[in-house]
Parts: sequence; C-alpha cells; structure tokens
Amino acid sequence: MWIEKYRVTEFDSFFGNEKPRLIIVNWLKKWIKGTKPLIIIGPPGTGKTSFVKSLAKLLDFDLVELNASDLRNKINLEGIINPMLLNNSVFGKQMLLFLDEVDGISGRDDYGGLPFLSNILKNADVPIIMASNTKSYKMKDIIKNSKLVEFRPLSSFASYMLLQNVLRMEKRNLESIEQFDIINQSRGDARTLLNTLQARLEGEVNSDSNTGTELGIEECINRFFTLTDISQAKQILITSAIRYSTPKYGFTSEER
Repeated sequence: MWIEKYRVTEFDSFFGNEKPRLIIVNWLKKWIKGTKPLIIIGPPGTGKTSFVKSLAKLLDFDLVELNASDLRNKINLEGIINPMLLNNSVFGKQMLLFLDEVDGISGRDDYGGLPFLSNILKNADVPIIMASNTKSYKMKDIIKNSKLVEFRPLSSFASYMLLQNVLRMEKRNLESIEQFDIINQSRGDARTLLNTLQARLEGEVNSDSNTGTELGIEECINRFFTLTDISQAKQILITSAIRYSTPKYGFTSEER
C-alpha cells in the first residue's frame, strides 16, 4: 500500500503545515525541565505522527511511542509511563515520550486515565508530545496544561506537491484534470490522496471504481473472499469505503 511505501520518514520531506512544524522544532530544541508538554491537534492524514518520529531522529532523541487510546485507563497508563519516567536516561540519550491518539483515552471518571495524564504533564522530567485528531471537551485539562499546536488539512498546493513527488518516484504520468480530481477528493488528507492515486494508476477492478464510486464494506468483504488473484484482492481493498490506519498497538479509538 502506498500509504506505507510513501510514509514520510525524513525531516525535510514533509508537505504542508510549515509554521506549526517550526513551532514544534523550536519547542523541542529549547526544552528544559518545567517546560509545558506539547499537544498536536489535527485531522488524520496531516503527518502528525510521522513528523514527531522524524524530529526525534533528527535531534537524536530516544523516542518512546505509545498509543494512548489503547491504554485508556489509569492503571494501564501508570504501569507503563511511570517506569519510563523513572528510567529516562537508561540509553544515554534524552528520552522523548510521544503519546498518540490521546483523544481515545476514556473520559469516564472511574477509569481515571485523563486525570492521571493531566497530573504527570505538570511534573514531567522529560519532553512529552501528544497527538490528537480532535479537540474534545473531555481533554480541556490536558490542553490547559500543554502548549497547543494545530495541524490543518494539507493545502491544495501541498497536496499537489505530494502528488507530483509520487508520480516522479513511480515514473508515471497523469492528466492534469485527473490530478486535480484526486486532490479535491482527498480534502487535505495525505493518506486518502495516496490511496486514490494508487487506485487510479494501478487500474480499477470494475466499473464501480471507474465512476469514482467506493465499494461498501459488505460488498468489499464479499468480493475479497471470492478472489484468487492477489492483485485483484489488493485493488478491492484500495477502492473500498473502509478507512485504514496503522497504530502501533491494536485498534484506534475510531475502529472500536
């Protein structure tokens, strides 16, 4: 899948959100004990997770990444995060703790996940970056105790540059009208753009795809399990209405 093949891993290869990314770079470079944690809020497909990984690599931080939505409650968060904070220099590098999908942490009081996280943010001895797809009310305490940086959907120009880069890497051509159609369909989501572009360039498996209509989930599953050709099965997944993600641990909060 091209969303993995063209996942950005190098710091200087991102498209869009230049100002927010510069804010994050300066925050991490100037971080000292007592600095507020940072939270990145923006829709899927804007490069939040990939950018944090590339920045840690660039500045030689020991990145510890957790999918917060999979931990959800105080017991799980406490059992994993506290030992990390107590042993943050084991590897001889400054540790950077990255908590992805914090909006997936349970807001129920009896789970205690959000209050616990809000508390450790006030006393962290290591830089902490969080990422969230939404700015929900249940996260008000986390946002209050953090530096907020917002990522926007990719602009049409950034989407165009990304599309041109992939076309160049694939050594393929596409009519301008088709390029603009893909950009409009993606609505600033890089993953949607890559999926749509891959489907367009690798050919569609049926007339539904040629009209731009996505296969429903039920129809996608039925067709997938009747195919014996792996390339056709791959195309079914690409042109389906199912939205994919690749969290480090388990399912995302949206998939639950």
